[in-house]
Amino acid sequence: MTPLSVLPLVVVASALGAYVGGKLSRRIDRRLDRVATALFGDLIERDTDRESRIRSAYIEASYRSYAAKTLLFAALALVAGAVAGAYLVPRRSSSVAARSSGSRPGRSPTSPGGGSRPATPSSASGGSTRD
Repeated sequence: MTPLSVLPLVVVASALGAYVGGKLSRRIDRRLDRVATALFGDLIERDTDRESRIRSAYIEASYRSYAAKTLLFAALALVAGAVAGAYLVPRRSSSVAARSSGSRPGRSPTSPGGGSRPATPSSASGGSTRD
């Protein structure tokens, strides 16, 4: 296993660690605030109504910081979910691809019953051919 193949798992673990670390440590939370504001702060407009709602909910962060961190965690969740999904979905191997194309291991792809004639849609389904 190459170090490059482990990199996506490190990204997922880092995203999860950042989220949990922000909940457990005020120092990590402040760093996440700075990173989020640096990345997404320009996308957030000032809104006095939302500022007052944040204050009335006893949230210590400003609206701009709160919204930027929400965007940061949404982006991290998107990347982590995509990477985790890529690891969880099985890869199609050559035997799976062969089965999905209609041929089976140990049988000739030209005849479903083992005969020498190529299979036609009417003979494979047992129906008659009418024109």
